Amino acid sequence: MKHSLLLVVFFAMLNNAAAQLNLRGKVTDLNGEPLPGATIFERGTLKNTTTSMEGTYSLQYSHPEAVIVFVYSGFVTQEIVTNGRIEIDVFMEPEILEVSPIVIVGTRRDNRTQTETLYLWIL
Repeated sequence: MKHSLLLVVFFAMLNNAAAQLNLRGKVTDLNGEPLPGATIFERGTLKNTTTSMEGTYSLQYSHPEAVIVFVYSGFVTQEIVTNGRIEIDVFMEPEILEVSPIVIVGTRRDNRTQTETLYLWIL
């Protein structure tokens, strides 16, 4: 009985280890500069990692058709299907945002009244 239980546990661990696929690569901007601290994760799981100072990463993912998401502040998020690959290098494209102008008006008077108190309006 003990041997049967050990065999079941062994094959379960072997099956789980076989299901883990390794992915590695480099994340850079369009000029080829590394993006340290970029977040990489497998969609729908808790598997994630971040890039090193050189922009390199390594991630274990679940199945050959996993969707890997690459996120970096100020850049367009990318989702890539692995198709069983073991290496994916990613070039992140800058995200262009329009920013509305901000006008700040204030007073330096210590004893200002309610009518002298100005508000911040974002246009």
